[in-house]
Amino acid sequence: PNYTLSTNVLIGCFIIPTAIVISTILIQTKNVIEVDVKKEIKQFWFKVLFIIYILLLIELLFLKNEYRMISNSTKIFSVGNFNNINIIPFSSIIDYINRLNNNTISLKIVIYNIFFNLLIFMPMGFFMLSLFNKKIRSIKHFLIFIIIITLLVEIIQFITFRGVFDIDDIIFNVLGSCLAYLIIRLKISKYIL
Repeated sequence: PNYTLSTNVLIGCFIIPTAIVISTILIQTKNVIEVDVKKEIKQFWFKVLFIIYILLLIELLFLKNEYRMISNSTKIFSVGNFNNINIIPFSSIIDYINRLNNNTISLKIVIYNIFFNLLIFMPMGFFMLSLFNKKIRSIKHFLIFIIIITLLVEIIQFITFRGVFDIDDIIFNVLGSCLAYLIIRLKISKYIL
């Protein structure tokens, strides 16, 4: 069937299970005295949250929703498909500014696109450090990992016609993940968790 899910519904599908998982963590760890047992409980539920997050990412980035541009073309290596590629950093931002000045784009769309790309990968940074902290020992490893993931997302969107390859998306996705990295490394998250 041909359907389009509202982004608000999709985000709600992440927020509600997240609230339930956090509540469950708090309830399950409330009476536990042993630190290792608390850590195991948290790790289990973080993995559950990670799976929910990945499912949300798949829906938002690859499946049809209200903001997803889906090409009707079926030729991956067509000239039209390659014309949509942006490999010039901040070209999209400059285009947004020009289109805002010409009143050919809504400020809401510009803000949504920039903040969406910043925020969508912030949880990825958090999960990578929380679940794979033994493998990610430095910002260099973290950056390599996040760049590879975001690059793969853009390539898959390009190949499957579920979006366009845009270097600016990669830049903002990586920046969002780095913000999460800094929050965790500065120990701000210990008050949250």
